Amino acid sequence: MLVSKRATNILLVLILAVGIGIVAMLATGARGGPLDPQGPPSSTYKSLEIVPPIWVLTLPADDGPDACNSRRFTCVMNGEAVLDRETGLVWQQTPFSVGYKRDWLNAFDLCGTSETGGRRGWRLPTLEEMSTLFLNTSPFPGLPDGNPFDHAILLTDTRVFWTRTEWGSGAIAFVFGAPTGGYVYSDKIDNNRVWCVRAPGASVDNG
Repeated sequence: MLVSKRATNILLVLILAVGIGIVAMLATGARGGPLDPQGPPSSTYKSLEIVPPIWVLTLPADDGPDACNSRRFTCVMNGEAVLDRETGLVWQQTPFSVGYKRDWLNAFDLCGTSETGGRRGWRLPTLEEMSTLFLNTSPFPGLPDGNPFDHAILLTDTRVFWTRTEWGSGAIAFVFGAPTGGYVYSDKIDNNRVWCVRAPGASVDNG
C-alpha cells in the first residue's frame, strides 16, 4: 500500500518536533519535576544544647553486686565518671575534695578546665541537676543506695556544693548530709565545694 505524500509530510513534521524537543531538553538539563530536591541535603546533626534530658525514669542503684553496673549508674571514662541513666547526666566519680573549695567564679573555672576522664566539657550543675542525686530515703549523706561515687570524699566535713543557679547577687549551694537535703543562698565570694557535670543544656555565660 502506497503512503500518500500528505501523510509522509505529517510524519516528517512529527519527527522533527520530537527531535527539537529532545535537543531543547538536553540543552536545559532534564528535570524530574517535584521529585527533585529543593536544595542540597542539610545536616542532621543536633547540638547537645537542643537534646533534651530524659527525666521520666526511676531506676534503682542497688540492684546488683557491682555499683558501677546498676540499672541507674554506669561507670564511664575509665571509671573517672558516672553516667546517671535516670537523667542522662555524667558526673565526676570523685568530686573535688575540701582542699579544692572555691568561690563561685573560680568554681566555674575549675569545672571548665577539668579534664576528668581525659575530656573537657565539664561545668557546674544547675540546682535541679544536683537535686536529682539526692534521695531523702537513703542513709547519710543522701545519695541513692548503691551509688558508685567516692564516699571517702563525699563524707568529709563539708558537703556544701556550688550550683550554677544564681539567686539575687549570690548563687545557690546544695547541701548533702542534712536530714532532708536542701539548698542555701551563698555569696559568690564564699568558698564551697565543687562537683562537676558533663551534660547538655546550660550556657557557659557567667552572667
